[in-house]
Amino acid sequence: MDVKRMKKVIICGLGAVGLTFGVKLNKCKEIDLKVLVDKVRLEKYSKSRPIFNGEEQDFQYVIPEQAKETVDLIIIATKFIGLESAVSYIKGFVGDNTKIISLINGISSEEIISAVYPNAKVLKSYFIGHSAVRVDNNVTQDGVGEIVFEGDDTVENIFNSSGIKYSIPENIDYSMW
Repeated sequence: MDVKRMKKVIICGLGAVGLTFGVKLNKCKEIDLKVLVDKVRLEKYSKSRPIFNGEEQDFQYVIPEQAKETVDLIIIATKFIGLESAVSYIKGFVGDNTKIISLINGISSEEIISAVYPNAKVLKSYFIGHSAVRVDNNVTQDGVGEIVFEGDDTVENIFNSSGIKYSIPENIDYSMW
């Protein structure tokens, strides 16, 4: 990956986990972050912005129909019940060089994503850390946590640029189980 160009990232899901990492990505000048939402959520977030640790957040939102180019990284941070929708929404953003990570609890989301996007690089991954408290559009989280994933230079560069804590286990399958 050319480290001089803007890194394009999509995040699906602005719940507790998605917002925790979305805030870090959004602050990084080297990253072009878009939050992928449906039309209902777009209207909701336009009226009432998400709040993280008491600070109102301003994100660039995109709906699936606005997909114009592929991105470097897609982070799916929905609950499992939202995975099917997220997988269909990201279609226009997935290319041969796109990396996808899922922060959904469990071990099956990567298989589900890979079945739909066999040419994308779906990295095994999960989030580990302290819980966040969410009330309506307000999330409070103490910053303790990291993304555990199988190593990939593109994703490591993006996480390093944005200050996202991560670890790469020697054996991701063993770590996930």
